[in-house]
Amino acid sequence: MKSYQFFTAEGRGGTMLCDDETLADAVAELQQRFKQVVKVQYGSEVWEAPTAPSEPSQNSSEPCQT
Repeated sequence: MKSYQFFTAEGRGGTMLCDDETLADAVAELQQRFKQVVKVQYGSEVWEAPTAPSEPSQNSSEPCQT
């Protein structure tokens, strides 16, 4: 049994005890149970959700690319 810490974008978080052997398996299970999981940690192993590229600001002097 392993203990995985998790956090969501909504500020929820906690610890999940499960028999998942890999961090990837734990991430998949947590994403099924909770919405918007952004981070899962087991010891020094950490998974973080990829961040979306930031929107260009309206004051940018660079032309938009299409």
